[in-house]
Amino acid sequence: MLLRLQKFVEQHQLFTPHDHILVGVSGGVDSVALLHLLLCAKYKIAVAHCNFSLRGEESDGDEDFVRALCTKNNLPFFTTKFNTEEYAKAQGVSIQMAARALRYQWFEQVASENSFTKIAVAHNLNDDVETFFINLARGTGLQGLQGISPLQNKLVRPLLFATREEIVRYATQHSIGHREDSSNSSTKYARNFIRHQILPEFAQLNPSFLQSMQQNMARISSAQQAIESVATEIKKRCCTEVDGNLHISISALPEAQREFWLYELLQDYNFSGDVVKNIAQSLDGISGKKFYSPTHALIKDRDLLIVSLQKNSEQSSISIAQSEVDAGVQIPLSTGKTLALRVVHRSEVDFSLGENVAFLSYENLQFPLALRGWQSGDSFVPLGMSGEQKLSDFFVNIKLSIFEKSAQLLLCCASGSVAWVLGRRVDNRFRVRPEAQKILRAEIIS
Repeated sequence: MLLRLQKFVEQHQLFTPHDHILVGVSGGVDSVALLHLLLCAKYKIAVAHCNFSLRGEESDGDEDFVRALCTKNNLPFFTTKFNTEEYAKAQGVSIQMAARALRYQWFEQVASENSFTKIAVAHNLNDDVETFFINLARGTGLQGLQGISPLQNKLVRPLLFATREEIVRYATQHSIGHREDSSNSSTKYARNFIRHQILPEFAQLNPSFLQSMQQNMARISSAQQAIESVATEIKKRCCTEVDGNLHISISALPEAQREFWLYELLQDYNFSGDVVKNIAQSLDGISGKKFYSPTHALIKDRDLLIVSLQKNSEQSSISIAQSEVDAGVQIPLSTGKTLALRVVHRSEVDFSLGENVAFLSYENLQFPLALRGWQSGDSFVPLGMSGEQKLSDFFVNIKLSIFEKSAQLLLCCASGSVAWVLGRRVDNRFRVRPEAQKILRAEIIS
C-alpha cells in the first residue's frame, strides 16, 4: 500500500518531501490509514480535526481519539468545534453540505496561518464512484462524471487509488485503531444509500466493478478534455462579444450535433437542457423568438443568437468612511441583502461562520473603504497564497458563471487593494494574524 501511495503521489505530482502537509483526520479508518502511510513515508505532517457536534459524546470521543493519536506520534494537532446544524439552517443547505463547507474553509484558514503547503484528505476509490452516481442521479454533463480530482490547488487526495476494502485490510494488518461513525450506516443520506444499496448490486455483476468504474471515469475525463478543446475552437469561430452581449453566429455552428454544441456554448449562462433543445429547434425559424434562463435572456435575430448578460446594478462605487465603520454601518445591496461592517475584538473572531462572513485585520486597512463591482484587470492575493492572481483567473478556477462574475462585489481599500471578494475569499494581505486584536467583521446579511 505504501509503494502504491508513493507511486500515485508521484504520478499526479501531489506533493514532495519538501511540502508541509496538513492532514484532515476524522478518526475513521480512511483518514487514520492515510496518516499512518504518510508517517511511514516520513513526510512533514500535522493533523487537523473537525468536531461537527452532530453525534454528541461520540463526536467528542472522535476528537479525543485523534488528539491522543497525535500525542503518541508527537504531531502538531489543530482542532475546532462547529455548530453544524445551526450553520446549515442559516445557509439553507443540507447537513452534509454545511459540514463540507465548514471543514474546507477551516482547513484553508489553518493552512494559511501556519504555512502548510498542502492539505491532504482521505477520499478513496469508493468515494470517487459514489460521487459519480450521486451526480448521475441528480443530472449532470460529462463534467460531473469525471470523478474526484486528486489535486485541486492546495488540496490533495492521495488515497484515491485504493478501495475502502483495501484500506480496512491495511489498517487490520498494521493494527491501526480507528473510530466508527454510526451515521455511516444510515441510508437516509444519498451517499450512504448508494454505498449500501446500489453499489453492492453492481459488485454482484462484476467483482471488479470499482476498478472498471475507475477506468470509465478516466475515459470520460479524456472525452471531456477533447470536447472542451473542440468547443474552444467552435467558440472562437462562432462567438463574439458586442456591447456586453454574446453573439453566436448560427451559420458558423457545426451542422452535426448543433444542439450538443449549443449546450456547450451556453452552459455558463444557466440555460437548461430542455431550453437548449428548444433553441436548437428554432435555429431555422423566424427571428424574434426569445428564451430565458434564471439569469439570462436569448433572442434569435436573423443569423444570430444574442445572449443578454445581466449587469451588476450596484452603484459604481460606494465610499465608506472610517467613522461609519467604527459606528457599525449597514449598506443595502441591490440584491435585497445588506453588507454589515463593524469592529470586533480578536475574541469574537469565528472562522466557522461561512463564506458570507469575513474577518479582516483592521490595522492593515486604508480608509475610506470602497464597495464596488469588479473590473477587468482587478487582482488580489487569495487567502493562503503569496502571489497576486487576476480576479478573472480566480473566477475561472472556482467556476463562476458569467452572471455570477458580472454581479460580483469587492470591498477595497483607499489604495485600491482588494480586501475581500464578497462571499468568496479574503485577500491574504488582510487576513487576521495571531497578534491582531482589532478586527473588521464584514457580513452579507439576507
